[in-house]
Amino acid sequence: MRARRFWLANRRLGTSRIARVALVAALGFAATSATALASESDTGAAPTSVPGGLAAAPARIELGLRPGAPDLVQDIAVTNRGPRTTHVHVELTDLVITRSGAYETAPSGQTPYSASQIAHIDVDDLNLDATGTPGATGTVRVVATADHLDRPLYGGLSLELADSDAPIVDFGGVRVSPQVRPSILIPVMLVPLDEPTASTTTDGPIGSSQLAQSIKLEVQGVSLAVGQRGQNGWLDHAIPFSLPGIADHGPLAATAGLQNAGNAFGRGFTKYDFTGVSPFGWLPTSWRGVFGLDERPFLEVDAAPAPLMPDMVGETRVATTYPTGRGGELDSTPWFGLVRVHATTSLVLADFESAPVVQETYVLVLPWKEALVAIGAWTVWRVLRRWWTRHRGTSSLVSVVPQESAKAA
Repeated sequence: MRARRFWLANRRLGTSRIARVALVAALGFAATSATALASESDTGAAPTSVPGGLAAAPARIELGLRPGAPDLVQDIAVTNRGPRTTHVHVELTDLVITRSGAYETAPSGQTPYSASQIAHIDVDDLNLDATGTPGATGTVRVVATADHLDRPLYGGLSLELADSDAPIVDFGGVRVSPQVRPSILIPVMLVPLDEPTASTTTDGPIGSSQLAQSIKLEVQGVSLAVGQRGQNGWLDHAIPFSLPGIADHGPLAATAGLQNAGNAFGRGFTKYDFTGVSPFGWLPTSWRGVFGLDERPFLEVDAAPAPLMPDMVGETRVATTYPTGRGGELDSTPWFGLVRVHATTSLVLADFESAPVVQETYVLVLPWKEALVAIGAWTVWRVLRRWWTRHRGTSSLVSVVPQESAKAA
C-alpha cells in the first residue's frame, strides 16, 4: 500500500512538472513580437495600428524627388493607445518582399535599393504618455536628400513598442517575464521624377510631374483561373472532386497571376468583372438593347493589390461574395449559366500607373452533383418499382394456380 501511495505521489508530481513546462513554453511563445504591416487595402493617408498599442499615420510614404529639388520631408504621427507611459523604438530599415507578397525587414543598407542611401529619420526613440493625454502622440520625421536619383529606393519605417514593466511570473524555481512587443512597419518609397512638363497630357494637367525616363512600369498577365471557392457542402464531401471548367455551385473564386515586367517596384491592382453570358448574345447589339437582353456584370470587385519587385510573379484573388454587415456574406453567383470573367490589372508606383493588361476566361456554373444524385435516385426508384411489379405478378400467379388445381380435383 505504501509503495502504491509513493507511486501515485510521484505520478502527480510528474504531471505538475509537465504542466509547468507547458505553461513556460506558452509564455515563451507570447514573448515574440507581433508586427502590424501597412495593409495593402489601406490608402496612404489611413492610419495603421496595433489594437491596444500603437497607431501611426500615414500608413505608407511615397515621395517623388525631382533633380535639384530641396530636401523632402514627411512627418509620421505616432500615438500611444495604451493606458500607461510607453517607449517606442524607431528605425529606418530595408524593405524585402517575399514570394507570397508579404513585407519583411532587413538591416539598413543590406539591399542595393536601400532608401537609407539618401533618407534618414530625426529620432530613434519616442517616449509617449498614456492615451488621452497631450503627450500620447509624437512625431517622426523622414528626410530625403538627393541631387539626382535615377532609380527608385525602398525602405521601411519600423516602430516597436517596448514594454519595460512586464510582470514576472514565479513557477517555483522558474521565473518567467512574458513580453509582447507590437510593432508597425510603414513602407517608404522614394521615386525619381523628371522636371515638370509644359504640355498637356491625358494623365494630368499642364505642368504635371512625370516619372523619370529610366523608370519602366509594365505588368504582364500570367494566368487567370476561376472555380468553385470551397468544397463545404455534404454533396462536396460525398463527391470530393470537380470537373475542369465547371463549378457545381457558388461562390466562385478567381485568381489572376501577374508578373512585374518593368524595372521598378509596383503594386498590381486588379479589377474583376463577373458577367453572365446571355444565350442571345448572337443578336445585334441594337436588338438586345430593345428587348433588354444586354449583358451586364452581376459583380464588379477590386482585389487587394499584390506588391511586386521587378521580374517577380504574384497573384490577386477575389470571390463572388460580399459582406452583409451582420458578420455573414451573400453569394452573387447565378445558379446556372456560363460566366465570363474579366480581370484588368495595372501596376502602380506612387501616383503613376502602367498600361492595363486584360485577361479573360469562362466557367460554367452547373449543379451536376445535384443532377447526378437526382438521376441516381430516379434510377434506383425505377429498379425498385420494376422489381416490386414483377414480385407482385409472380405472387398473384402462384396464388391462382393452387385454386384451379383444387377445383379440378
